[in-house]
Amino acid sequence: MQDSHSLFVRILTTISILGCGDDPIARDTTPVEVKPLLGKIAFISDRDGDFEIYTVNADGSNLVRLTKSEGMDILPSWSPDGQKLAFASERNGNFDIYVMAVDGSVMQLTKNPASDSFPVWSPDGRKIAFISNRDGNEAEIFIMDADGANPIQLTDNDATDFVTSWSPDGQKLAIHSRLDEDYEIFVMDADGKNVTQLTNNDLDDFFPVWSPDGKKIAFSSKSGNKLIGENLNIYLMNLDGSGVRALTDNNISGSRPSWSPDGRYIVYTLFRKDSNGWIDSNETGIYVMEANGNKPKKLIDFPDSKVSYPIWAPLQ
Repeated sequence: MQDSHSLFVRILTTISILGCGDDPIARDTTPVEVKPLLGKIAFISDRDGDFEIYTVNADGSNLVRLTKSEGMDILPSWSPDGQKLAFASERNGNFDIYVMAVDGSVMQLTKNPASDSFPVWSPDGRKIAFISNRDGNEAEIFIMDADGANPIQLTDNDATDFVTSWSPDGQKLAIHSRLDEDYEIFVMDADGKNVTQLTNNDLDDFFPVWSPDGKKIAFSSKSGNKLIGENLNIYLMNLDGSGVRALTDNNISGSRPSWSPDGRYIVYTLFRKDSNGWIDSNETGIYVMEANGNKPKKLIDFPDSKVSYPIWAPLQ
């Protein structure tokens, strides 16, 4: 069985892995009506030592640190009502899944010798999907009740599977999986059946996230512009994998998109790695752009520290 730190290395690599590939894809230049950025965004940072969870208003104001533990607290996921955050923590040794309420109280949902992480709340708030190595494989996808009861394994293969999004109707899960030599994006029914592959590239595709209207999927990919080199960019595609177009064309990496509740904006991480393979913190930041890729704006930038995994909260 893989230990907690082995799986965390895989998790953190997936959060901040680099990439890119083909000729540039033209971005949609259709203007988006400017509206105030509303709601909160949760993210992780090591600005105070190890990785902890923070929130900030969508306009960049009111930074709040939510967690403070001896171990890393990572991978936040908002409940549909915006009143709770599920997250993974190693505060008690190995990684388990916890839920924090708005009053600061924390409840542990999983407790076993394996590593459980990547919680993703269902749209109705009744279920949480997550990954675990409890069956001996590196990472499989499970689902459980929102109180941690009745865990059910959905995948069983030798690949490394990550679950990152539910469809807005709660019927499907978007995942990325290393079934072959690289990561590709798949969707499957919420019971693990009817797995459908959406991408098929020579390079990695990660972090598929359904749009709030259920019509598009945003994701990170190494595919796109070979001239840019080994960098991730943010892409958009139809639900059947067609109509892929680039939202970013940076020479540094953009990763982990998350939609605003109204579907008008996408928040993401922008970062660069130095010659030793470590993230260059001077280039690290959280950005917001219009959903067509226009007008990217830096939201958070902590000098000499790392930020990642931004998640937009539902509007209350």
